[in-house]
Amino acid sequence: MSARTYLLPEVQGDRWTDEFKPTVIGSAPSRVAAEAILFGLEWGSIYCDQEGDVLTNIGTIAWLDGTVFMRQRDENTLIAWLASRLRQFNMCMTDGHEDDEGTRVFNDCYADDGDSEHEWESWWAIDADPDEFWAFVQQVARR
Repeated sequence: MSARTYLLPEVQGDRWTDEFKPTVIGSAPSRVAAEAILFGLEWGSIYCDQEGDVLTNIGTIAWLDGTVFMRQRDENTLIAWLASRLRQFNMCMTDGHEDDEGTRVFNDCYADDGDSEHEWESWWAIDADPDEFWAFVQQVARR
């Protein structure tokens, strides 16, 4: 992995399923957010039950976790894939504006009547299937 001269933003959530998407808070460029996701997720917990050859899966996870050397070109390829699938959302962070389930809703705030000050934050969220990424990673790793 390359040495960075800047800090990566924090990734919220280490899971990536159809229901849970990794997110990055802040207004970082999409490439930096994608880099944060690549290096901020716990790939072993995401793909622990992946079907297929066990050794291939373990090697792929080790490659993603940085315990096996990844060439700069491959790293950039994975970051580009993630960046192309990031979507930017706005979220109201004003206290007390959660929905009935206690979670905040992207791009929506039922309590924002336009007359009061609301605290909005910009978030990046991955809008992609983790299995599609897994297949892509294995293609890149085999080059």
